[in-house]
Amino acid sequence: MHAIRSSALPSLGALLALALPSLPAAGSPGAAAGGASPFDGARWIWSAPTGDARHSDDACHLAVEFTLAAAPAKATAWVSADNHFRLFVDGNEAGHGDDWSKPTTLEIAPQLRAGVNRLDAFCWNDGSAAAFLCALHVTLPDGSAQTIVSDGSWSAEGCEPQLAKTAARLPPELPSAKARDVGAYGTVGPPRGRAAQRPF
Repeated sequence: MHAIRSSALPSLGALLALALPSLPAAGSPGAAAGGASPFDGARWIWSAPTGDARHSDDACHLAVEFTLAAAPAKATAWVSADNHFRLFVDGNEAGHGDDWSKPTTLEIAPQLRAGVNRLDAFCWNDGSAAAFLCALHVTLPDGSAQTIVSDGSWSAEGCEPQLAKTAARLPPELPSAKARDVGAYGTVGPPRGRAAQRPF
């Protein structure tokens, strides 16, 4: 299964917002028409609570598979997590981030290929709310575009924080459970403009 979105989700007025300093301008690669945020259409996700007091819900493994018709000409991933993430592309670590209000931008075209590809994220939280946000914008050689966003179709499982911080190999199979939809990414109006927003 793969998560593909072609249009923005409605904004949620109750979201807490913090300005995102380096969003692409209108017309730049990866930006939606009208200068929309690259995160438009993405959802904050996490694993479902375990309900087991012996295991924390402070870390998780998230994954999604998607298919590309050709090796991409360009592929830019915008990624954020509350609080930390490590992103893997087809089994190879591509980047990490440690501040949800300062999303990480990764150029990953060389790591993608024609056919089935896979993104994995190991995430861990410092306390309070926990969530992960991702939008991968792909441009194929013929100029067509494809966007893969984090949402409830991703696979997810809880894990120990130490595993999330140190794992070097990925399990061959996707997690068996689906991700928990924590809330929508949205937009805010002036004076702060567009923002990386978490729904908590």
